[in-house]
Amino acid sequence: MRRLALLLLALALVPASNAFARDWDPDPNLGITLNPACNPPSRLAPRLDTRDARFSITTDDEQATLLLTNKVVAIQLSDRAFHSLHRKFRDIQLEDDNVLAQTIKAVVLGTVEAMLDHRIECPIRDIDDVQYRNGRLVFITSDNDTIFENIDVHDRNVLEGFSEADARAFVREFKTVKDRSTL
Repeated sequence: MRRLALLLLALALVPASNAFARDWDPDPNLGITLNPACNPPSRLAPRLDTRDARFSITTDDEQATLLLTNKVVAIQLSDRAFHSLHRKFRDIQLEDDNVLAQTIKAVVLGTVEAMLDHRIECPIRDIDDVQYRNGRLVFITSDNDTIFENIDVHDRNVLEGFSEADARAFVREFKTVKDRSTL
């Protein structure tokens, strides 16, 4: 019931449409924190099946995935992390509570899971360059701003979570897609 109270409080403080745009930690036992990250030209979109990506890399701790399609660059929870959260939510729902508590849990957990079932994406046309600098990926927009800077999972910045080899491979693949899109 304590988890339910924390989730209700989180839900009350965070509108569903802005879940990725605010600090949010529904329950420290769930292990995910999302910090301000979705600023234009990036936007929220439904989760992408990694098999539909042209190229993808996953953080060393297997918590987040960076995806590249022919049109967008996106960051989302890895399949492993998303399915782990789904199992934790299911376990919470199965806890023995009265009917009212079970109903509230179902609604709250369903809403939270729906919020996490998204990605933050940016159209390739709005990204001028991707670089690997000082152990992290840097995405530079056509306005010379950076994007995806403050996306944290388990208090770790996602852009710092990729191996150097994976990050450099992503940069190369991005440049290939970007060059083809400007033809």
